Amino acid sequence: MNQQNVKLEETKRRCNTAANVLSVFKIFMILGAVLSFVSGILMFVYQSEINPYLEQSVAEGRVKIDALATDGAIRLLVDASGALEAGNYAIVVWINCMVATLICLVAMVVVMIFRSIFVKIQEEDSPFKQEVLQNMKRAFIIVTVASLFFVGFGVAVMVGLLLWCIYAIFEYGTELQNEVDETL
Repeated sequence: MNQQNVKLEETKRRCNTAANVLSVFKIFMILGAVLSFVSGILMFVYQSEINPYLEQSVAEGRVKIDALATDGAIRLLVDASGALEAGNYAIVVWINCMVATLICLVAMVVVMIFRSIFVKIQEEDSPFKQEVLQNMKRAFIIVTVASLFFVGFGVAVMVGLLLWCIYAIFEYGTELQNEVDETL
């Protein structure tokens, strides 16, 4: 086996490992989505029973509910200050559980796209194929938009630029691979 074939086999093994790890991550994301969704539903349904306990915990300083209502992605999706001012802490926790469900689902979609990229690379003789490039672009756009909503504008710009550079490198590699394939 020549050096190029050895490198290709190493790449395929690494892609197989990455695909397997991403399969496990997908299971964790599904579990996270289900658990946060069920927890949110329970918070919503039993809010009148849960709210007094949350109110007591907030009054004693054991729970900092203000941060749940004003930090992170929730401030972009919903204004929870009204529920907080009304003392309906269970609704604030419910909203956070639904946001966590959304985050897990978005992460699961990204994981599934990246897994498909690794599986495609494993099946092909080169990682520089058009289908890999298209899936990469799709995943990078989702990651950038998700970071805009869930982290913030500055981070989204940095993530977008970094992923765009990686995409440009793979796009160039794909063009070179096409030229090599045409000359053979």
